[in-house]
Amino acid sequence: MKSLLLGVALLALLACSMAVLELDGCVRGYVQVGPASENVSLRRELKKELNFSMNSDDTIAEMFVKNNDRKVYAGFAGRRNGGKSITFEFDVSGTKNGPLTAIPFNTFFNYLECEQAYFKPAPAEAVLPK
Repeated sequence: MKSLLLGVALLALLACSMAVLELDGCVRGYVQVGPASENVSLRRELKKELNFSMNSDDTIAEMFVKNNDRKVYAGFAGRRNGGKSITFEFDVSGTKNGPLTAIPFNTFFNYLECEQAYFKPAPAEAVLPK
């Protein structure tokens, strides 16, 4: 698991130095990294919507991103065995979340360039996909 987290960190540093996408005025919350066992509903949604299955000991990294036009919850899900991973996002607006969609890794890593800000924890229905 440490090697997967190290890989994510190195890729994030590389992406930050090579990013070309401008996200003017965007801010993001802290990146939360943990085992997939802590987010069963997201694992279920990844399997249902993106056909990406995970074991409980696989890794999920997630963050909230906001700019002038959008509020999204973006994430990275990686398997320990086999090394496969996926990046995804869904729009957060009001009480209903948008659909969970796969995004390019480049987009996820560009989100890491947004200014880090502290957000109060959102209600559960605004964070977890329905």
